Amino acid sequence: MSSTNLHLSIVLLPLLAAIIAGFFGSLIGKKGAHQVTISAVGVSFLLSTYLLVQSFTGTFQAENYGLY
Repeated sequence: MSSTNLHLSIVLLPLLAAIIAGFFGSLIGKKGAHQVTISAVGVSFLLSTYLLVQSFTGTFQAENYGLY
């Protein structure tokens, strides 16, 4: 997985989970909505930690993105 995909995943996974919980909360139930959102935030945290460790060890390449 490229670092661009990692960066996007960190930002978009919790957003995607919130959309799933919002639109399909009645289908998956309260517990399912909690599991989806908490799992997405946890994966986002782990990916962020992975990039932080790469940054400290020097194996991380900085990237510049054009937002607009």
